[in-house]
Amino acid sequence: MSLVEQAEKAHAKIDARAKRKKSAPRLAVVNDAPQPMTTPEFSDDALALTFVTRCFDDFRWSPGLGWMVNDGTVWRRDDRLQRFDLARHVCRDAASATDDEGEGKRIASSRTVAAVLTLAQADQRIVVPAELWDAEPLELNTPQGLVNLRTGHQGRERGLSSPRPQGWRPPTPYARRGFDS
Repeated sequence: MSLVEQAEKAHAKIDARAKRKKSAPRLAVVNDAPQPMTTPEFSDDALALTFVTRCFDDFRWSPGLGWMVNDGTVWRRDDRLQRFDLARHVCRDAASATDDEGEGKRIASSRTVAAVLTLAQADQRIVVPAELWDAEPLELNTPQGLVNLRTGHQGRERGLSSPRPQGWRPPTPYARRGFDS
């Protein structure tokens, strides 16, 4: 069974259990690139991979800046700890997919949620070097868009306003289809 088939099977199992238990719906998978190696089902690493796959468009992690969240207009620091809420959903869904009560408790624990976020910080699909955020010193991010302070022109979004910081691309093994547009 290929890696993609394994991932699809695990996601289908989690989704089926979540529907029966009426838990929060799983976010749409936006990055279906196969991972370079497999991890055991329900391991911290497997849960971290699921977390990153589910929240790819909404979260980034930068050394020195921490977690950033896309609020639909601009990227902001995740001061409301939304990442923990999403990681808890991933862990709850996985816990409901196991038949072993002890394993379910381990998966849904705060220790596992913290481990998921720690491992996700190393996933190169969401790591953005801090120097790429707001790389243009004379461009100002506003809620209405980017303003060039030299010209006064309000232009297209970049820096913290963009879903992808200026100059940032995920490493080639994880590059998404259509990303270069």
